[in-house]
Amino acid sequence: MDLNEQPAVHSAKTIKLNHEVLYEMTVRNQYFVPAKKCPFVTVDYLLNVKAKNVFCPKYRDIRTRPCPTPPRKECLVKAVADIAEKKQLNFGLMEGGPHPNTSWLLSIIATYQPEHIFFSKSYRPQHHKKDRVLDNTDNFFDDLPPALTQSKKVKRSNIIKKLLMPEDSDENEEQKAPMTPPRQRTSNKSSTLTPNMKELSMGGGTKKNPKRSLAEFHKTLDSQDLQRQSEQLNQTD
Repeated sequence: MDLNEQPAVHSAKTIKLNHEVLYEMTVRNQYFVPAKKCPFVTVDYLLNVKAKNVFCPKYRDIRTRPCPTPPRKECLVKAVADIAEKKQLNFGLMEGGPHPNTSWLLSIIATYQPEHIFFSKSYRPQHHKKDRVLDNTDNFFDDLPPALTQSKKVKRSNIIKKLLMPEDSDENEEQKAPMTPPRQRTSNKSSTLTPNMKELSMGGGTKKNPKRSLAEFHKTLDSQDLQRQSEQLNQTD
């Protein structure tokens, strides 16, 4: 084999239709496709992007705008459909079919219509729930248990009220009554102890000798008893 011979570069003419591999190839070609796990992104969609049957912008063309609270996806799809109609672009959107993810839709709107109301500072979507008006002329909804007619929020508020409301007035009075502190027992021995003896009885020594032993404590007690007996004898004489 000649050392100067360069290896041949092989180009893939046919590849297997693997969704994950095809998605990575599309992204590596700088196409700004929706999220990989999005149901909108199928093998057919990626092949149509490759064949340029479906328009997909590239990353260099994308602009972003902040939208902290985006509207519902239906509103975003409608806005992208309006852009496609005005710009004569085919994003591959289908009525009733799966739609791209929210961040991709917002990026498309920000790229082709950056002054849209979705990106205004004061924008906040208003999600209104449509209340259904039901006919009750046949008394179908009368005298039903509250568990069937009340909403979850009402049930939760009732549970909280029951927890916060007092059950018995007697229990509240006992809780409100001030608790008297327990009586402390006093011993007569503490009154006859000197300050040094009190420190020793608390388990410590004097300030001069804090490690005084228990034997020395008993010696001091004996010496004080002998001194008192001698004083009593002197008084009787």
